Amino acid sequence: MSEASMLSMETLSDWIQRGGWVMSPILLCSLLVVAISLERLLVLGLWEWGFTARVRRVRARLLSGTPVDWEVRALPPSLRPVMLAVRENWSRSRARLEEAMLFAAHGVKRRLEAHLTTLSVISQVAPLLGLLGTVLGMVRAFLAVQQKGGEVNPSALAGGIWEALL
Repeated sequence: MSEASMLSMETLSDWIQRGGWVMSPILLCSLLVVAISLERLLVLGLWEWGFTARVRRVRARLLSGTPVDWEVRALPPSLRPVMLAVRENWSRSRARLEEAMLFAAHGVKRRLEAHLTTLSVISQVAPLLGLLGTVLGMVRAFLAVQQKGGEVNPSALAGGIWEALL
């Protein structure tokens, strides 16, 4: 059996095992990033088509001075609280309207920024874990050289180099 066909038959778990214990935290980081990204996509409401056109339409109606046909349901979930605050405070003073909008926008901002710290930590830790795996693989390769007294065949180094490359 050729080496190319042997590599294609290996499973993901075989690759993770060959990469050493550092592969598990890296895989966990990857799964967390995917989960947080999907959650952020849902919260931001980016799946809705025509988002920009709807926001422009609502903005134009607000700027015209007549809050006609409020399209709060048509807006993404992230903008709904602000538009509801505008609708509830439309007939009050301009200062009260701005205050209500800012208060609602602050709440929206907190929800939108949720999990960004987690993504930031993962984006800083994951490359360092990869570097740690590389260093550990190279240490293993040089340990094999030392144990053989400097006279090593390539197969003795292969495990450490394979780990470092993964």
